[in-house]
Amino acid sequence: MDKKNSHAYMGLKKIPELLDLEILVSRTGIGESDSTFIWASTFMAPESIVMLDGQMFLNLFLPEGSETDQEKKIFLNRVDAKLLDGLWQVRRRMDQLKGDYGGPLQFTLSTFRTAVVDQAYIRNGRAYVRLLMNSCDFDLYSRLMLRAIRERKDLKIEYFRKSEGKNTNYLIPGLEEDLCFVTMKFGTGNQISPSYEEDDQFFFIMANFVEGGVKTIGRTKSGSVPQILLPEEVSNPAENVYTFKTNNKFVLSLMRQIAYQYAVIFGFYGTISKDSASLTAAIPKEQVQFFLKILASVSEENGDCTPLVTEIMSIKDFQD
Repeated sequence: MDKKNSHAYMGLKKIPELLDLEILVSRTGIGESDSTFIWASTFMAPESIVMLDGQMFLNLFLPEGSETDQEKKIFLNRVDAKLLDGLWQVRRRMDQLKGDYGGPLQFTLSTFRTAVVDQAYIRNGRAYVRLLMNSCDFDLYSRLMLRAIRERKDLKIEYFRKSEGKNTNYLIPGLEEDLCFVTMKFGTGNQISPSYEEDDQFFFIMANFVEGGVKTIGRTKSGSVPQILLPEEVSNPAENVYTFKTNNKFVLSLMRQIAYQYAVIFGFYGTISKDSASLTAAIPKEQVQFFLKILASVSEENGDCTPLVTEIMSIKDFQD
């Protein structure tokens, strides 16, 4: 497929137009609450973050084969990692870890209407989280950032800047070549409408968690949020920008299954044309088959909104 006809590729190009600020923050390393042992103190390990039913979970993962490295093997044994669908995974509730990581992150995501987690990883014992947000939150974030630095001595702002727009979204350091995208289309009553002109489309980005609905940020010139997402708590913080909680049954079921089954997903984005939506999931290549199994299960549960998988592409397909 020509990348210019790829929903995943075109969506990546649109993300900086909607979330035009990027902030990378870091803190001293994550560890077990009953030990001085620090996770990934000598190497880099990616993470995914999920919020479900009021709890925030951290899922650290390494590709199968990492156990051949002696330091990683010691780490995987020490934290009782499980090999699940091609990835070594360690999952903890944030409140099970040493240090208050979940609270500040949960506060940030709930306070800033447009903030979503784009990347999370541990490198040489230090935890990194990158947030994307719309510049309408700039003043508030800048004030709270300075307060946080004053109150949390271990917090470091690595950068705070306008998005460079270089399609770096979801590219976890060290796993750049392993990023894949699965795109699906779903409609109402199994009616999948044809594509429409780009100016008529509603572009949106979803947070990777469920908390009273799936946090969604969208951009449109039409002045309304499409009902296919069953939006609630809609606000309009900037011109053509909308924030809301999505309560579409299919989307909620998919997000919950991802959380319950330890699937590693970096993020979601999509477009809506009239009465159908295209949704792309950014995932490690090892998780594609697992994600498709979850999708098949969710589809069976939601017969009135069965998705069609329209493309599965690697980040390598987008390179010139």
